Amino acid sequence: MQEFERIKVLFVAGFGPIVRDRVAGGNLYGETLNISFKKKQGGYLHTRL
Repeated sequence: MQEFERIKVLFVAGFGPIVRDRVAGGNLYGETLNISFKKKQGGYLHTRL
């Protein structure tokens, strides 16, 4: 990993995890991490409109 030593991440523009269990994933992000979601067509969860 020495080739990445000088890289400094300033921010993350997006993050789209794919989970095997939607209920468990929703509980982790929604309840455990306290992130609010809007449910979209197909059961997808979004933090933005």
